[in-house]
Amino acid sequence: MLESALKVALDRNLSIPLYQQVYDSIRHSITSGELIPGAPFPSERDLTTQLQITRPTLRQALEQLEREGYVRRQHGIGTFVEQPAKWKPTRKVLNLGIVTWEPELKGYWKDLLGKLCAEAGTNGMEVRTLLGPHRDAPTPDLEKRVVEAKLDGVIAFATTLRGNLDPFSGLRVPKVMLELRDRIEGADNVVVDSRRGMYEGVRELIRLGHREIGFVGAVFCDHNPGREGLFKLAPETETRFKAYRSALEDAGIAYRPELYAELPFTDEIVDAWVLERQRAGTLPTALATFDDLMANLVIHGCRRCGLAVPGDVSVLGFGNILPEAQRGEVATASIDFTSMARLAVERIHERATRGGMAGMILTADSAFKSGASIARPASKG
Repeated sequence: MLESALKVALDRNLSIPLYQQVYDSIRHSITSGELIPGAPFPSERDLTTQLQITRPTLRQALEQLEREGYVRRQHGIGTFVEQPAKWKPTRKVLNLGIVTWEPELKGYWKDLLGKLCAEAGTNGMEVRTLLGPHRDAPTPDLEKRVVEAKLDGVIAFATTLRGNLDPFSGLRVPKVMLELRDRIEGADNVVVDSRRGMYEGVRELIRLGHREIGFVGAVFCDHNPGREGLFKLAPETETRFKAYRSALEDAGIAYRPELYAELPFTDEIVDAWVLERQRAGTLPTALATFDDLMANLVIHGCRRCGLAVPGDVSVLGFGNILPEAQRGEVATASIDFTSMARLAVERIHERATRGGMAGMILTADSAFKSGASIARPASKG
């Protein structure tokens, strides 16, 4: 039945008119083959009830679809999906470029790419993936490649940007940067709101009975061509640290600076830090870490020192980005990557079709996700 195949998602918070959203969704369902030629539409009364829109709004979308040959409307009989040979679209199909320098994406990056492609399809956009030789090294001919591919907009993963921002600054098409708060000329940003996920995770540790909870921030070496490598805090460390402190303070637990650490993503350094804290007797019963990668390093460091996780130390990650977290082995915070993809694609679509100034920062939420790396603190004595 057409009723089950016709899926129209409307977002009344968007600046895109409702009739345009109805048109885009139905057109995508037809061109993707979800709606087969000859299939009848529900009545206008049923559609307006289903979508909670007015008849003028629905008719505006159906009239546009009819003008472009996607549907056939017969007075007194109904509306039907037209044969592909009669399609004559008047709207330009937008070409979206997704820039990543990983030839084979894994983990959440692969999942995020899939969500971006799905959202692009919903918005009537064609996707082209631009691959570079390796991560953190955008090629100097990026602008030329974008022009040759006739791209109308570009979305880039944060991992593509740490080496050199200049090629993206020079792009003259609308561009959106994912998970990057660095400001790039002419770009919008879609970032993660880390606060809720980290806050909820620390509050869960407190609920389990932990009162000595440390925080492990992350630092990395920022390599730039022709410049000396500089160590700096990983993006979002400050936001996640503030959420950690808020959770402690709201529970009446004083923040202790000696329980804070900044570590690079290096086995040897993390292992040495855990061992030093263990020998000094200053290792807390729980650690909230910058992300799942840091959580894994801390967990392995604890186990190399003969400590049980979560028996001796509970460890909280962030992001739900590694298989261990996705399988529930590591407690973490899950990022709403579906929302991230939707925000990025809709922003590109909006600027490519309606113009407007860049510089907007859009946020996707996060929420605590339990896992086997946290438990009640071991009783002493």
